Amino acid sequence: TVTARLTAADWRDRLAAATALAAMGARADVAALTRAVTDRSPFVRGAVATALGATGAAAAIDPLLLASRDDTPEVRQAAAAALRISADARARARVAELLRDPDPGVAAAAGARPAAP
Repeated sequence: TVTARLTAADWRDRLAAATALAAMGARADVAALTRAVTDRSPFVRGAVATALGATGAAAAIDPLLLASRDDTPEVRQAAAAALRISADARARARVAELLRDPDPGVAAAAGARPAAP
Protein backbone atom coordinates (compact mmCIF):
# COMPACT_ATOMS: atom_id res chain seq x y z
CA THR A 1 0.00 0.00 0.00
CA VAL A 2 1.01 3.63 -0.32
CA THR A 3 1.08 4.03 3.46
CA ALA A 4 3.42 1.06 3.85
CA ARG A 5 5.86 2.71 1.46
CA LEU A 6 6.44 5.44 4.08
CA THR A 7 8.80 2.95 5.74
CA ALA A 8 10.64 1.84 2.60
CA ALA A 9 14.44 1.69 2.71
CA ASP A 10 14.94 4.17 -0.14
CA TRP A 11 14.12 7.80 0.70
CA ARG A 12 12.78 8.29 -2.84
CA ASP A 13 10.12 5.64 -2.23
CA ARG A 14 9.19 7.30 1.07
CA LEU A 15 9.02 10.67 -0.67
CA ALA A 16 6.76 9.25 -3.39
CA ALA A 17 4.49 7.76 -0.72
CA ALA A 18 4.23 11.04 1.20
CA THR A 19 3.49 12.91 -2.03
CA ALA A 20 0.77 10.41 -2.95
CA LEU A 21 -0.75 10.70 0.52
CA ALA A 22 -0.80 14.49 0.19
CA ALA A 23 -2.88 14.07 -2.96
CA MET A 24 -5.33 11.91 -0.97
CA GLY A 25 -6.06 14.80 1.41
CA ALA A 26 -8.49 13.89 4.17
CA ARG A 27 -8.34 10.21 3.24
CA ALA A 28 -4.61 9.97 4.11
CA ASP A 29 -3.47 7.97 7.14
CA VAL A 30 -2.63 10.66 9.72
CA ALA A 31 -1.14 8.14 12.16
CA ALA A 32 1.31 6.84 9.55
CA LEU A 33 2.22 10.39 8.52
CA THR A 34 2.75 11.30 12.18
CA ARG A 35 5.25 8.46 12.53
CA ALA A 36 7.02 9.66 9.37
CA VAL A 37 7.40 13.30 10.45
CA THR A 38 10.79 12.42 11.98
CA ASP A 39 12.10 10.61 8.88
CA ARG A 40 15.86 10.86 8.42
CA SER A 41 15.41 12.55 5.01
CA PRO A 42 14.47 16.24 5.02
CA PHE A 43 12.84 15.74 1.62
CA VAL A 44 10.51 13.17 3.13
CA ARG A 45 9.84 15.27 6.25
CA GLY A 46 8.82 18.22 4.08
CA ALA A 47 6.49 16.09 1.98
CA VAL A 48 5.03 14.57 5.15
CA ALA A 49 4.32 18.06 6.53
CA THR A 50 2.54 18.94 3.30
CA ALA A 51 0.54 15.71 3.46
CA LEU A 52 -0.41 16.31 7.09
CA GLY A 53 -1.66 19.77 6.17
CA ALA A 54 -3.67 18.34 3.30
CA THR A 55 -5.57 16.07 5.68
CA GLY A 56 -7.10 19.00 7.54
CA ALA A 57 -7.22 16.73 10.59
CA ALA A 58 -6.98 18.04 14.14
CA ALA A 59 -4.61 15.14 14.84
CA ALA A 60 -2.17 16.62 12.32
CA ILE A 61 -1.49 19.74 14.42
CA ASP A 62 0.96 18.22 16.92
CA PRO A 63 3.18 16.63 14.26
CA LEU A 64 3.05 19.84 12.24
CA LEU A 65 4.14 21.82 15.29
CA LEU A 66 7.06 19.41 15.61
CA ALA A 67 7.93 19.82 11.91
CA SER A 68 7.79 23.60 12.30
CA ARG A 69 10.83 23.33 14.59
CA ASP A 70 12.88 21.19 12.19
CA ASP A 71 16.52 22.16 11.56
CA THR A 72 15.90 22.15 7.79
CA PRO A 73 14.27 25.36 6.52
CA GLU A 74 12.35 23.58 3.75
CA VAL A 75 10.65 21.35 6.32
CA ARG A 76 9.73 24.37 8.46
CA GLN A 77 8.44 26.06 5.31
CA ALA A 78 6.13 23.14 4.49
CA ALA A 79 4.93 23.03 8.10
CA ALA A 80 4.32 26.80 8.13
CA ALA A 81 2.22 26.58 4.98
CA ALA A 82 0.18 23.75 6.48
CA LEU A 83 -0.27 25.42 9.86
CA ARG A 84 -1.25 28.70 8.23
CA ILE A 85 -4.52 27.26 6.94
CA SER A 86 -5.51 25.84 10.33
CA ALA A 87 -7.92 27.53 12.73
CA ASP A 88 -6.30 25.77 15.70
CA ALA A 89 -5.08 28.29 18.32
CA ARG A 90 -1.73 26.51 18.75
CA ALA A 91 -1.20 26.54 14.99
CA ARG A 92 -2.02 30.24 14.81
CA ALA A 93 0.42 31.04 17.62
CA ARG A 94 3.19 29.05 15.95
CA VAL A 95 2.54 30.73 12.59
CA ALA A 96 2.95 34.11 14.31
CA GLU A 97 6.35 32.94 15.58
CA LEU A 98 7.33 31.63 12.14
CA LEU A 99 6.74 35.07 10.66
CA ARG A 100 10.06 35.95 12.32
CA ASP A 101 11.93 32.82 11.20
CA PRO A 102 15.48 33.68 10.06
CA ASP A 103 14.85 31.89 6.77
CA PRO A 104 12.88 34.16 4.39
CA GLY A 105 11.16 31.19 2.74
CA VAL A 106 9.77 30.04 6.08
CA ALA A 107 8.64 33.54 7.01
CA ALA A 108 6.96 33.91 3.60
CA ALA A 109 5.17 30.57 3.99
CA ALA A 110 3.90 31.83 7.33
CA GLY A 111 2.48 34.89 5.60
CA ALA A 112 5.19 37.50 5.97
CA ARG A 113 5.40 40.08 3.23
CA PRO A 114 8.84 40.70 1.73
CA ALA A 115 10.62 43.83 2.86
CA ALA A 116 10.33 46.77 0.49
CA PRO A 117 13.50 47.42 -1.54
